[in-house]
Formats: sequence, C-alpha cells, structure tokens
Amino acid sequence: MKKSLLFFVIVLWALMSGCNDSNANVSENEQQVLENVWTYVKGTDMPIDEEWENAWLNGEIEEIEVSDDITSYIDAKEEYPGQTVLLVTPNFKTERTAYPKILVDAKTTEVIGEIPGE
Repeated sequence: MKKSLLFFVIVLWALMSGCNDSNANVSENEQQVLENVWTYVKGTDMPIDEEWENAWLNGEIEEIEVSDDITSYIDAKEEYPGQTVLLVTPNFKTERTAYPKILVDAKTTEVIGEIPGE
C-alpha cells in the first residue's frame, strides 16, 4: 500500500512540475520571433510597460497566407502576396478591446508589418 501511494505521489508530482514553465513549449525559432516583435514594439509609440512586455513575449503565433487586404500593412508588399507569414497576437492576462497584431517573415523572423487594433 505504501509503495502504491508513494508511486502515485511521485507520478502526480512529475505531472505537476511539467506544467510549471509556460515557455517550455516554445521553440527557439518561436522565441526569436517573439523577441524580435518585442524589440520592434519598443521602437514604436505602443506602451512598453511590464504588462505589454509580458503580453508580447508570450504572444500567440499563427501562420497566415498574405492576401490582398493584408498587403497594405506590409512594408515590402511585392515580396509577400500568396506567401505564408507569421501573425503575432499579444497574450494579455486582462481583457483588451483593441491592440495591434504584428506580421513577421517566417524565414527571417523579422517584423514586416503591423495590423492596427480594431
């Protein structure tokens, strides 16, 4: 009985400790994307307090195809139509009604544009 209980406690502890670090599941490439986005944000007129820093450095990254309505937000418009780029959305802990989203070149991880918040 004691061995079963000890085994259960060890397994439970291992499962719980595996959930501690939210950045553990972020690849090096994704981390580089988020850091490049934060560097970009610091050079804009967006807030750069701790809440915004955490929101961008823990942002959600998704792949999107560049369509005609997105090209107007990209600096080098002629290079990207029909290509896949990354869209980074800040991950705020509090509800926000409007915030920009950042477009990133999937190959170079450099910021290529900004979609204003609605």
